[in-house]
Amino acid sequence: VQFLWPKMVVILTTLVFAQSRYVEWGPPRGYKPEGCCATRRDSYGIYEEKWETTEFECRRQCEHMLKCQAYEHSSVTIRALAYTPISRCELHLEPIDHVVPSMHPSVCYIKLSSAPPPAARPIPSPSPAPPPPARLAPRPGPPA
Repeated sequence: VQFLWPKMVVILTTLVFAQSRYVEWGPPRGYKPEGCCATRRDSYGIYEEKWETTEFECRRQCEHMLKCQAYEHSSVTIRALAYTPISRCELHLEPIDHVVPSMHPSVCYIKLSSAPPPAARPIPSPSPAPPPPARLAPRPGPPA
């Protein structure tokens, strides 16, 4: 498992990198993204925590949150869950300066630039249904 981890990170990082449409992402200071996000003061900073999300979902949530400066995605094991790995997403609300080593597999990415999503085009309202055909009055028959 330890030998596969670096290769899996590269593959997953490439896939997630390519799937972001509005924000350009990168590791803090341009170094490798492996590790926990840290502020200039070497603290973990202020963040919102989400559990059981994929890295793709974590990135998307940060992308659509104006206050989000960076995200960290990790796989942690919890003793109470019989050491079953569980995914954790941190949406960081203050600037992230660098990464620090982590006990769990983690990646940290910061927003390098962002553009607003393209404006949604209004959906035209459906045109009204045509009126039903007029019923023709029966033709008068020959006089009786």
